[in-house]
This record gives sequence, C-alpha cells and structure tokens, in this order.
Amino acid sequence: MCNGVMKQNTLLQKSYRNSIQNIFSMKKRLVDLKNSLANRSKAEVKLLKSNKILKNSAKNAETGMKAMQKCLQNEKIRTRYINNITRMEKKRTIEKCKYWEKIAQKTRYLKDHLQAKHETEVKILQEQILNMRQEQKANKHEIHKTKDELHFLLDSLYGKKTGRLDCTGT
Repeated sequence: MCNGVMKQNTLLQKSYRNSIQNIFSMKKRLVDLKNSLANRSKAEVKLLKSNKILKNSAKNAETGMKAMQKCLQNEKIRTRYINNITRMEKKRTIEKCKYWEKIAQKTRYLKDHLQAKHETEVKILQEQILNMRQEQKANKHEIHKTKDELHFLLDSLYGKKTGRLDCTGT
C-alpha cells in the first residue's frame, strides 16, 4: 500500500513539474511572440494581420494556461487526498503497534508472574521436603531412643527374673 502511494506521489510530482514547465514555456513563447511582433516593422504587422493572430495565440495560450491550472488544482486535490490516506494509514498502523505492544506486555507480565509463582511453589516444596527429612531424622532418632529404652527395660526385667540386680538400683 505504501509503495503504491509513494509511486503515485512520484507520478503526481512529475506531472506537476511537467505542467509547470509547460506553463513557463508557453509564457516564454508568448513573450517571444510579443517581442518578435514588437521588433517587426509596421509593414510586417499589417501583412500578418497581427491583431487576429495575436488574439488567437493569446486565446490559445489562455486556454492552455487554464487547462494547466485546472490540472494543477486536480493534482493538489489528489495530493491532499493521498496525504490524508497516508496519515490515516499511519495512525492505524501506530494503533495496531500499540495494541500488539500491550498484548506483549500482558504476556510478559503473565509469564513473569507465573514464573515467580512457580519459583515460590518450588521453594515451598523444597522447604516441605527438607522439613519432612528433618522429621524423618528426628523420628529415626526417637525410634532408636525408644528402642534403646525398651532394650534397657527388657534387660532390667530379664535381670529381675534371673535374680540379677541392675546397676541403677531398681
């Protein structure tokens, strides 16, 4: 779309330049005609019937100039139209960019949020695993202690049955 608009702008600029060049060349021709007619002798002016020729050439030049002015007006209108379209497309493109940037921001936020949430969950699970291991160690220690106490009690009971006294005096 943008290349088409740029090509159209370039073509419009070329036709605008050509129109201006044509206007200046016609003005130059008119000046040349006027100068040549002024320089000619009165006899040549009578022979050429200068009034009629000058009127016709002036009319033709005016007609050409009016046509070129109309062309210039049309080109200006086209240029304004193209500029308006370009401005609207630029606005639309900027709005699309803003829209997608907002979506990207939301996505980044969600990703970061979920990643942080995942990391905290992992830390909590690691702490729970560590606590469970510590509890297992404490339980093992407690079991060994209880086992030792049971052995001691059994030994002391066994010792009473056999008539042996233990060292504690019980």
